[in-house]
Amino acid sequence: KRLSFDMVSIIFLVIDLTLVPFVLAFGIETDLTMEVFEWLAALFWSVDLVVAFNTGHYKDGELVLDRKKIRRSYMSNWFVVDFVTVLLDWCSIILTFNDGTRALKLLRFAKLGRVL
Repeated sequence: KRLSFDMVSIIFLVIDLTLVPFVLAFGIETDLTMEVFEWLAALFWSVDLVVAFNTGHYKDGELVLDRKKIRRSYMSNWFVVDFVTVLLDWCSIILTFNDGTRALKLLRFAKLGRVL
């Protein structure tokens, strides 16, 4: 299950990391397809926040499945980046009718750190 979720995550990352710069570089107006993708991406990354709080990890070669330890680890590592990115995605969607959202779209690149 997690592998499938990770594959979908990679697909969203690749699309985000290619579509957003293309739209920003050429000043392309977003159409319905792009807006639907933005909604789907924001929903997916929101779900990813919840999933991350319930996904075990390895620490010192040992699988950690204790939810309290998982939460503590996630909060001290990726949570802030993930939360801010998701928050900015939703702000961008809410402010779609305002031209000032182009700068917010650039902040999606914070997710690139997850790939590395």
